[in-house]
Amino acid sequence: MSLLALTGMFIFGGKKKRKPWREIRKELAKKYGLPEEVIESIEGAHMPFNGYIEFVRQIDPERNYERVKKPLQLMKLAT
Repeated sequence: MSLLALTGMFIFGGKKKRKPWREIRKELAKKYGLPEEVIESIEGAHMPFNGYIEFVRQIDPERNYERVKKPLQLMKLAT
């Protein structure tokens, strides 16, 4: 590690430790009073394109993945 990096770590409080996703989900569930399953669903909906398909699929009464995916792909091609 270079001297500059060590100096920066000393000034700004050291290396940050990353938390595992499971721990972050628990904290968010506790903070907002939601079950962890809901937090996981929101995570899935937050993914760029596939998450949106999953989110819309949950709204569809038949939960048909292909039925939801096809029109969205056509919309993506048209833009």
